[in-house]
Amino acid sequence: TGESYTRDEQGYPQLKGVTLKIWMPIAKEYVDVVTTYAEMDVVKKWMETCDVNLKFAHPPLGQEAANFAVMIAGDELPDMIFSNGIDDYYPGKSTMAYEDGLLFDYTKLVSKKNTPLFIKKVADDPYFTRAIKDDEGRINTLGVAVSGSEESCTTMFGLMTRKDMLEATGMDVPVTIDDWYQMLKAMKANGVEYPLIIDGDNYWKTRNAFSNAYGISANHYYIKDDNKTIAYGPYEDAYYDYLSTMSKWYAEGLINPDFMNQDQQQTWSMIADGVGACTVNHLYNYNPYYYMPVESKDPSKAMVAVDFPVLKKGDTMRLMATNRSIGNRKYITVDTEYPLACVLLLDSLYDDDLEFMFSNGIEGLGYTMSENNYPVINTITADTTDEELLGSRIYPLETESDSDLDYLLTDKYCFGAQVGCVQFGVKQSYEGILGEWRLNYTSEESETISKYDTDLNTYRDEMMLKFITGQEKLTESSFDAYRKKMKDLKMEELIAIRQAAYDRYLNR
Repeated sequence: TGESYTRDEQGYPQLKGVTLKIWMPIAKEYVDVVTTYAEMDVVKKWMETCDVNLKFAHPPLGQEAANFAVMIAGDELPDMIFSNGIDDYYPGKSTMAYEDGLLFDYTKLVSKKNTPLFIKKVADDPYFTRAIKDDEGRINTLGVAVSGSEESCTTMFGLMTRKDMLEATGMDVPVTIDDWYQMLKAMKANGVEYPLIIDGDNYWKTRNAFSNAYGISANHYYIKDDNKTIAYGPYEDAYYDYLSTMSKWYAEGLINPDFMNQDQQQTWSMIADGVGACTVNHLYNYNPYYYMPVESKDPSKAMVAVDFPVLKKGDTMRLMATNRSIGNRKYITVDTEYPLACVLLLDSLYDDDLEFMFSNGIEGLGYTMSENNYPVINTITADTTDEELLGSRIYPLETESDSDLDYLLTDKYCFGAQVGCVQFGVKQSYEGILGEWRLNYTSEESETISKYDTDLNTYRDEMMLKFITGQEKLTESSFDAYRKKMKDLKMEELIAIRQAAYDRYLNR
């Protein structure tokens, strides 16, 4: 590239004060305090550490897509585009952006000399090795955020039940789908109006809480047992069995009838009031909506974690929705005069000290340390001072999250049933989870997906609700008609596209 840079004694690249422009949305919490991320303490520290001048182009809040289009149509692109800008707003995503000559291919610059941290933390991880390149062999993941780890492959959600209501049934913690059915019926007989409380946020569905037992994803494409074949859960024969269970529970009054119109706060209140007993929910929301206001003050209403049910004892599951993924992609454009500087800067995001700073902010301003010596991020409220805001973290610059299981169990998900839910989650297999972050689509494939996905997903959701609630009687005939309609909506073409993309992924 004609560039030459050195590193200081700590190994940080010294970029000779070059100016790099970055397109990146700004978080709404900061717009009243700063006009650019360059005014934030963590970015000032980053610039000082790497001897670089960063200028940010922030789109107006709510106008990200329109601003992105104007930028792309302009005379000159910024040096880099952050925050999934290409993937979220460019037709055909990165594949088309490379074809259209917008992105710089930095593959040859990725080396142990230039990008030692990226290689160590991302490229050398067997789970991500294939995913760091696209189907053309270009490395396009420098600077991505890595979520989870082999140790901490948890899902961040779980199944829970009121301990007192379970004990009142005289039954053990349920293991199988039938155990669940018997438990819910016993709770109903004991006066619990709706033993299973679910809500419109759909964690019960999107995280495969009950469909896992039937070997399918309830909402997505997944990898079948041969680890090669892609299928779509709501199009599989087993989806009929899954729907049969859910509709049976609903018909017998074991599920709250208005679940699609109720949010998590409402459903947690129903459990607190004794209207319900069991739920499927995100572990974070359990704390402010239930543990702190209810359980911590009245231990008799304590929740206990329940493992994910199987069809028969001894069955194993492989469709645990996992947090292991890469995201928040960053790209270098062809208009940069300093491609090597961009590469070195992106690699610095993986430095332990810088990453800690981006994830947490400045101590005393963005976070405090817990008694277990883990950072506790300060919640931004109306009372947060300008100084504290300036010292806050910048989440889109984070490159590592939830990788330390000890941290999760002692400081993040350490209240009540959270610990048990995490422990259940980490022991399950997620080998059947496809993960769209692995796949690249051709421009033609992207166009087909864009054309048909929305209508198919809308129909899927409508029929799922009708089948479960009995608005549409679930029979073999009605299910066949549902599948025929799915086929008419290009279901098999969409499966074939994912299959082709996954085949290319396996061949990288």
